[in-house]
Amino acid sequence: MGGGGANRTGKSGTSKGEFATVPGGQNAVARENYSFAAGRQAEAFAQGAFVWGDSSTDTVQSLTDDEVVF
Repeated sequence: MGGGGANRTGKSGTSKGEFATVPGGQNAVARENYSFAAGRQAEAFAQGAFVWGDSSTDTVQSLTDDEVVF
């Protein structure tokens, strides 16, 4: 993981999140395998998802495998 705060990869108590990345932001989550979440309130809850949040307080979320969301 990179900079920022309150970011995390994987899901507590599971093997999920292998090869997941959070390069920075705040409250970003890359929970599933091969997922990527960056920015504020970005949540990659699906395998292979790429999620990019902005400076708003709205959550940007992916629930579908291999989805890209900005």
